[in-house]
Amino acid sequence: MWTCREMKKKGWDHLEGTIWPAVLLTLVFFILTGTMQFIQQFISIIRLYAQTMQLNQLGDTLNANGTAASAAGSLNSSFQSLGLSLVSLLISFLVIIALFFVTNPLLVGYSRWFLTNRTSDGQPSIKILFSMFKSGSFMGAVAGMGWMTLWVMIWSYVGSLCLMPFYVGIIFFIIFVISKSITVMNPTANGEVTDPQVLLHEIVHQMQLIPDYVYVIFALFFVIGTAGYCVIVLNRKYAYMFTSFILSENPAYGAKKALALSIRMTKGMRGKLFLLDLSFIGWWMLSLLTLNLLSLGVTPYQYSAYAEVYSWRKNDQNILIE
Repeated sequence: MWTCREMKKKGWDHLEGTIWPAVLLTLVFFILTGTMQFIQQFISIIRLYAQTMQLNQLGDTLNANGTAASAAGSLNSSFQSLGLSLVSLLISFLVIIALFFVTNPLLVGYSRWFLTNRTSDGQPSIKILFSMFKSGSFMGAVAGMGWMTLWVMIWSYVGSLCLMPFYVGIIFFIIFVISKSITVMNPTANGEVTDPQVLLHEIVHQMQLIPDYVYVIFALFFVIGTAGYCVIVLNRKYAYMFTSFILSENPAYGAKKALALSIRMTKGMRGKLFLLDLSFIGWWMLSLLTLNLLSLGVTPYQYSAYAEVYSWRKNDQNILIE
């Protein structure tokens, strides 16, 4: 069985003479795929702004005195919030489309570059990054990586079920505290709270009356749920890790076959793949000190090690990808 030190050394030996082309390749890859991440961050900002408007609308409703002006302001705020939500949904849909038809094929091309680099005498061309966009390769890469992405999403949702007791507990906790606060305040006959600020102070007071062990239980639910989520998601991540390398060798291999082969190849060594990633943590911490500029060198180093593990496993299991 291989060791992390061995694979990293072999990866660096193959990368040492082509490190600068690999850095340039990674820069282009980051620029193209980073655009998608920037758009996702933009979506998060839009959603946050929409949620802020909804909270402001709620505050206006609580303080409303029934005038036409307050009603018009509330209606206008509702339309603005709805518009921002629709824009956010549209951009999210476009990002998903870009993920399937742009980012995934680029990832396959990126993996192919490192497989080519370990067997080539010269410097592989940066054009390999875009090799999956050629006729005969594009749809195979899109289908294969799309199938993998779909299963990653499914397992992410399955993993999130581990946090369900925590979420359910929080919801019931919030409902209990708010209802208790309203009851203590002796609301008016029509059931409305006269002053939102008083309600807020009463909610804080009621939370302070909750026994400490309740918060300890919530903390345990969160820790256990998070641990379960990480185990499930990381297991699937490393199970599907070789999919992009398999498709880079044969884009027409088939979506289901590529995923199944990756699962078979990684069986019994997913823990070691996790340790391989952990062995790069020092480099990634150092990269943070350089505002992630060092990641342009760390990422090729890591992928070169992945290519070594993939090639070792192929030879170990006598796998021929046709």
